[in-house]
Amino acid sequence: MLSGIRGLRLEVAGVRAKFKCDDQKPAEHRSGVAGRLAERGRGLDAPAAHQQRRRLDRIGTWNDRPKPIHKPTHKPLHRERSGIP
Repeated sequence: MLSGIRGLRLEVAGVRAKFKCDDQKPAEHRSGVAGRLAERGRGLDAPAAHQQRRRLDRIGTWNDRPKPIHKPTHKPLHRERSGIP
């Protein structure tokens, strides 16, 4: 055990920002988010708005995209095998 309170000083060498562009939202929502980012204009807002608009132009509306096919990775449990009454 330590005999007292200890301190630690760290120097931040860099920051990597990451923006999540949700392509599953309707086009009106994504366009509105890009507009509000451009209006706010702080830090990386303008490049993020540009990227959102670029993706919107490239991908289109979420209804036009084909739905992904999800295959189950396991067999469902049967009641008699799982012990569930």
